[in-house]
Amino acid sequence: MMNTTTTYDLIIVMPVGPNEVLDYILDTILVKSVGMDMADFAAEEYPMALEWKGLPCAPRELIATKKKIIHSTRHWEDLDEAKIRKFFRDLRYASSIHGLLRA
Repeated sequence: MMNTTTTYDLIIVMPVGPNEVLDYILDTILVKSVGMDMADFAAEEYPMALEWKGLPCAPRELIATKKKIIHSTRHWEDLDEAKIRKFFRDLRYASSIHGLLRA
């Protein structure tokens, strides 16, 4: 059992008896306690694309659906994290060059 609050990569873990409660669980409890509901900011019409481990869909589909915040980039089918990050880096570079050429 933990005796103090511990932080793991910005996730706060608080000791509650023999179990640990993650901050998002506490957030949910607090939101519900004031009569509000949690919402999905990653739904189709919103700018986030979230998946626990790996991309929620192909990188090109993320661009086509105009997603702005993407997590996690760990993998997508046969693409590893390095290839996925290179895809988005190359896209940012091409966009910046295109913007400079149009100016």
